[in-house]
Amino acid sequence: MVRGAAHVAQVRRQLGSRIRALRDALDLTQEVIADRIELSAKYVSQLECGQRSPSLATVVALAHDGFGITLASLMFGIDEELEAEMKELSDALAGWPKEARRALLQLIMLVLRGGAGQLPGAGQVRADVDRPRRRGESPGSLPEARTQPRR
Repeated sequence: MVRGAAHVAQVRRQLGSRIRALRDALDLTQEVIADRIELSAKYVSQLECGQRSPSLATVVALAHDGFGITLASLMFGIDEELEAEMKELSDALAGWPKEARRALLQLIMLVLRGGAGQLPGAGQVRADVDRPRRRGESPGSLPEARTQPRR
C-alpha cells in the first residue's frame, strides 16, 4: 500500500490522467478548459502532469464548468445514470452463489481493463473458433451434442 507523499503524488497523477483523457475525448485544448474554469492553461497543464494538487473548488469547477459532468464522473469515472442497470444486474444475480458472483465480477474487471487475452481458457475459445467444421455446419454454429458415446 502506498502511504504519505507517495500516495498524494499517485492520486495527483491519476487525476491528471483522467483530466487529460476527458479533454482528449472531447477534443478540447488546455486553453478552452482554462477559460471555462477561469484559470491559466499552464495550471491545467500542471494538473494533467500531476505537478499540482487542485483545491476542491477547482476540481468541482473542472467537472461542472470544464467538462459538464458530475464530480463522481471526473474523479472515479462513475456514470451516475447506471442505477437502473445496476439494479437489473443485481436482480439477475440474486440467486447465484457468492463464489460465482465473485468470479463473474473478476471476469468483468479483466474485460474492462482490456485483459481479455489474459483470461484463463481464452486460447481455448480461439481454438474452438478455428477448428475444422463438419459437413453442413455453418461458421459460428456449435456442433450438435452426441447422443451416443464414441466407440
